[in-house]
Amino acid sequence: MGVKAYIAGTIAPLGSSYVISVNAVNCMTGEVFDREQETASDRTNVLNAVSTAATKLRAHLGESMASIQKLSTPFTNVTTSSLQAFHAFSLGEDQHRMGHDLPEAESFYKEALRLDPNFAMAYARLGVVYANVGATNKSIDFLKKADDLRERVTERERMYIESQYALAQNDVPKALESYKLFVDTYPHDASAWNNLAITYQSAGDLELSAECFKKAWDMAKWDNIAATNAASTYIGLDRIDLGEHYLEDAQKLAGGTDVSFHSSRELSEYLQGKPDWEGELQWAAPRPDGFLVEATAAMIYFEQGRMREANQHWEHAGQRTEQQHLSDSAGALYGTRAMQDALVGDCSNARSAAHQALKIDQSAATVPMAALALAYCGEGAAALKESERLAAEQPTNTLVNLVYLPQVKAAIALSEHKYGDVAKILDAAAPYTMGSKLPQLLGAASLALHNPQQAITDFKPGIKYRALSLEQGAGNVQAPDYTLSLLGTARAQALSGDKAGAAQSYQKLLAMWKNADADFAPAAEAKREAAGIQK
Repeated sequence: MGVKAYIAGTIAPLGSSYVISVNAVNCMTGEVFDREQETASDRTNVLNAVSTAATKLRAHLGESMASIQKLSTPFTNVTTSSLQAFHAFSLGEDQHRMGHDLPEAESFYKEALRLDPNFAMAYARLGVVYANVGATNKSIDFLKKADDLRERVTERERMYIESQYALAQNDVPKALESYKLFVDTYPHDASAWNNLAITYQSAGDLELSAECFKKAWDMAKWDNIAATNAASTYIGLDRIDLGEHYLEDAQKLAGGTDVSFHSSRELSEYLQGKPDWEGELQWAAPRPDGFLVEATAAMIYFEQGRMREANQHWEHAGQRTEQQHLSDSAGALYGTRAMQDALVGDCSNARSAAHQALKIDQSAATVPMAALALAYCGEGAAALKESERLAAEQPTNTLVNLVYLPQVKAAIALSEHKYGDVAKILDAAAPYTMGSKLPQLLGAASLALHNPQQAITDFKPGIKYRALSLEQGAGNVQAPDYTLSLLGTARAQALSGDKAGAAQSYQKLLAMWKNADADFAPAAEAKREAAGIQK
């Protein structure tokens, strides 16, 4: 075949231990011209020793470290009795790090479980795959199966499983505590840093989230997910240049693109005023997880006041998830549509979409958005019933109990003109302001109480980051809506006598709404109010 050398390996028992040899052999002479040996203390450590020996040998043979990092499937210290299951798991890991969760990584992890039904980490990774597409119920189910097997695994695996399970259930304090301990114990574990970043994101601490994503990427430049997570977070913080930097790294160093990459690229291009941002939808059309790119497009159309196009994309994205039997993802998408319709005063469409969402799913993925829409649109009793049921079923879910349920109560108070109750209702939710609708609810109450200075303060977090509100496309996350918070700010400025400030805010808004639907009520109101302050 013209091959100069081949790699051969042996695993030999030595008492209760195993000696792993990896040899580079000259094809012409049979001479072993390079060798690495590692000893595994027991059977469960053999795979780790093989990985270590192979990596060292590749470096000795002249392969660059950049190539080794890029082309190696990183070893994950996982417990399984089946080498075939481990092989399937490793293939799943390779797809997962590229961001190819559905159906690629999913199918390999399922194969690993077919081969070893007690493979805890395969259950855990499947849970993560479903969490990444908003399928909260499936995610929790698989992570619970992993958690039930945690006594069979290594300490490192146990920490990962317990931390992920807490995060999936939105037990934010427990997840933060677990992942802080994880990164303290294993400071070079990129996955731990990545998930700590996601936990900070859930808590609304975006700056810390960005720092942790950056650390994950710095230590794992073979991991596409680490790069795209860093990119999306910096874009959400309106640091488009840094976001573009990490998107470029994802392509050049991690070797590919995924749904998160294209969602972030879509958003980045839009925020830079590039007219071809909608082209990302073409990439997403044939992809099973492409509905996430479509959801980001719906968020962009919502910001522009193009509600017909936004609702068309919410509906189509929801249909795509239903076809894949991802009922919680579908419910979240329809629920987000309902909440947006409600926030701009289209209660007929809001109620219809909310009931559609709740008919499909009644989990934490769907109820918070759908119930808030109903509360805004006069169905407070139904909204409160759903929210209280969910809170009772999930007492450790921080966001459901401290944020989403109080938001529904606050929206009901607004509809009943009990404006003075709103701030007290939302008091416990204050630490999670950037992951909620608090700025809009509090600001609306302050405006109704004719307290413009307080309203300006209330709306301020909502206009801190424009891009943040556009990253809610997955459906089961929340953030303040930039345009609606800016509209509230303009009204508060006008009420306080700051005509120049109000005029500037209205001007910025109307530029964003220049192509809004003719019947988009907030744009019509903003035009009328802006004209009024000029008189």
